[in-house]
Amino acid sequence: MHHFRGRLLDGATPCLEPANAYIEYLGPQDGSKPNWNGYLLIGEGTDLRPGATYTLSLEDGRSGDLAIDHIEPDDSAPGRLRALFRGESPLA
Repeated sequence: MHHFRGRLLDGATPCLEPANAYIEYLGPQDGSKPNWNGYLLIGEGTDLRPGATYTLSLEDGRSGDLAIDHIEPDDSAPGRLRALFRGESPLA
């Protein structure tokens, strides 16, 4: 997994800033298909909805849509959660 920082947007409204995203690439990143997934580190009380689609805007200028699959505890840090996602558009 690769660590990136950015913002998570619900439409034009920021809903997680900064966003700490851990991304796994599932194949070539040629911009033709959504072949990435991963998780976001979030605090308790962060309002992300499983099944909802958001836009991840990274500090390096790339962005893509993702869908939250589910939310689970982060075993490495008490009080933090992981929002697992799958890419819904190319990350470009």
